[in-house]
Amino acid sequence: ISYANHRTITYLEYFTRLHLFALTTITRIMRSLLLLASLLFLPASAHRIGPRGEKGDNSPHRLLDQKSRISNRFQYRQMMKAIRRCNGGVPSGGAGGAGGFASQADCDLPEVAPLELLYQPGEFSDNKRSSDDMLLLSNGLLARPIAKTGSKVRFDDGGKSSTRFHIRPDGAAIIPKKNGDGWYYISNAENETVGTEWWNGGVGAIEFNANAEVVGYERVANRLRMNCGGGVTPWNSWVTCEEITGGKVYQIDPAGEIHKNKTSMGISGHYESFAYDDLTTIPTFYVTRDSNRGAITRFTPDEQGMACFNEKADADRWCTLNHGTLDYLVISGGDTGTFVWRPRESLGRDSAELYYPNSEGIDIVDGMLYTTSKKLKQLMILNLREMTYELESTVGGAFDNQPDQVARLVDNPNSILYFCEDGGRNNLSPGIHGRNVDGRYFTIIEGTFTSNDETTGLAYSPSGHHMYVSYQKIGIIYDITREDGLPFQGSMLDIKYHDTDD
Repeated sequence: ISYANHRTITYLEYFTRLHLFALTTITRIMRSLLLLASLLFLPASAHRIGPRGEKGDNSPHRLLDQKSRISNRFQYRQMMKAIRRCNGGVPSGGAGGAGGFASQADCDLPEVAPLELLYQPGEFSDNKRSSDDMLLLSNGLLARPIAKTGSKVRFDDGGKSSTRFHIRPDGAAIIPKKNGDGWYYISNAENETVGTEWWNGGVGAIEFNANAEVVGYERVANRLRMNCGGGVTPWNSWVTCEEITGGKVYQIDPAGEIHKNKTSMGISGHYESFAYDDLTTIPTFYVTRDSNRGAITRFTPDEQGMACFNEKADADRWCTLNHGTLDYLVISGGDTGTFVWRPRESLGRDSAELYYPNSEGIDIVDGMLYTTSKKLKQLMILNLREMTYELESTVGGAFDNQPDQVARLVDNPNSILYFCEDGGRNNLSPGIHGRNVDGRYFTIIEGTFTSNDETTGLAYSPSGHHMYVSYQKIGIIYDITREDGLPFQGSMLDIKYHDTDD
């Protein structure tokens, strides 16, 4: 074989060099794969450190995985570039000569020092505060207000919304944009006046781009009353509940492109929150009611409703909630027992008055329905498959004696289940609280002002890097992030924590 430089080699020598080239390339690829495997899959127990760096500490101030040794995204990118250089046949022009491979210097990875996670749930020793000085934050958190009742919403590019942010922000959720380029924080306005102004009931939506920057705000539903809680449907509409006599349950488009739709789920008023269970052949949908005899309602789509549910386009699935039947929760009584669904609302009302009056908040996770009774300050957990239930107090924190329930909800052993608070403590306003799988309780943030307020509207951005929460009475929405740049690890539950029996 003749090269351009007129050097001639035999076929045997050629194929020998080709074989050596393949072996060298495969070896380098395997070395890089082993390095990545050590970064990604080492067990948490192999690299836990505590607040002072001591190994084996089981507190939340631990390294969740080996990727957290990389102190920032720049270092990570530098590491990946070095791996790619080392991975096979990139001419270096150095010792390898023409046609050679990357030198050993090219294959050296950047030095990355071990880094303790900055986020320490429940630890306030650093005296961290939000940018407006209104919130006390766990170590390693940052928080900024992004909207305030009665004020125009400031965009991150310096602009402002044309309308003022709505009054008494309550239930909320994150809904991704259809094109994937950002998301909406859709939020209820819990006020009984009807109209189109910021002080009227209705629904508003803060718009974010893919970089988590605020780029818009609009009222997406008007002429509604006392919009309390709600929930997101499988087709990404927002269900908003009117908590007032004669109130209804509506579907709302977060982009404001589809007109609000009155569903068939609510006909009796005082509706509070919404959730669904679509892990069965026929999905079921649920609403709670914040009244003394407010029966929890189950909606089951009929044949026409199922035809809507099985449509491909999201906009064509809205009609699912317009065709179906209603049943009401009746439980046997006691701290544990069984339950049934009955079509007679009076039976559900009688059961609600005795065992779950003033239900607020509802979530369904893997066939388990969670809701709270504000009046009795207790959590009710329904097993929708086995038709059994249990009751637990929400005074002093939910799940005091139920770490197994937390384990079902959180993503991994290092995660925390987050939930909101109705009413403050120690002359402070309410905050965000949580529990880990070991049953340990944390206060994540707490207000510095004296107020009989409540936190609500707790939601994650799609990537989990931003946590949003509303302080309803002062009307402020906060954007909370971690200083170490990592996402929040955990789940959220739409229930309320009650600190005292007052």
